[in-house]
Amino acid sequence: MQIISCQDYDQVSLQTWQIVERQIKAKPATVLSLTTGATPRGFYRLFADAVNAGLDISQLTIFNLDEYVLPAGSPLSVAAYMQEHFYGKISCQPARALIMDGSAADLGKECERYRQLLAAYPRDIQILGLGTNGHIGANEPGTPLDSTVFCADLAQSTIDGSRAFFGIDDGDRLPRQMLTMGISEIMAAETVILFASGVSKAGALRDAVRGEVTSRCPASVLQRHRQAIIIADQAALSLL
Repeated sequence: MQIISCQDYDQVSLQTWQIVERQIKAKPATVLSLTTGATPRGFYRLFADAVNAGLDISQLTIFNLDEYVLPAGSPLSVAAYMQEHFYGKISCQPARALIMDGSAADLGKECERYRQLLAAYPRDIQILGLGTNGHIGANEPGTPLDSTVFCADLAQSTIDGSRAFFGIDDGDRLPRQMLTMGISEIMAAETVILFASGVSKAGALRDAVRGEVTSRCPASVLQRHRQAIIIADQAALSLL
């Protein structure tokens, strides 16, 4: 496991983007899997700027790590986030933009459809955020370390984080389930990049990097990955 220490959030975003940019330039048909939330916003700004400045992504395949179980067209969805922060801002689109359908009538079949896509397009890079409870994707504490694509019930701490992220006081509107890649699919990527910023992530990052590999902290499984890179600012690394 490689740890890249950054001064601040902007440097975390830049370091992450530079790794992805090198990969795309070396292999135009790269397969990426991306995440959403507060931490990736700076990364997406840099990515969109590079595309609009001429970076060719026309051969790229882009997956998303997860998607909320919500009605079609919900502004809270991962699909809406990606449109707002990336796809709606770029002048060139990737060959494939693959995401789960959180409004599917049969969520089990939707999970199987995504498993098959992941098998068809092995990922070069998987990007992850980090939950304050150590979750990656919607693999919450207690999720088996061999999980595959599934519908997850979100932990209360994750729901509370969504409340702050979306700025919604009405708990009934907040999503409580997510379709997510399992830990097996995350670990299958050639390179896994986990980025983290802020003191709120320090405890989870300490447990992920220095703690026991356990389902109590799903991110700890990255200790077993052949090429895991942690990119974090000094606040997030403060307990290491």
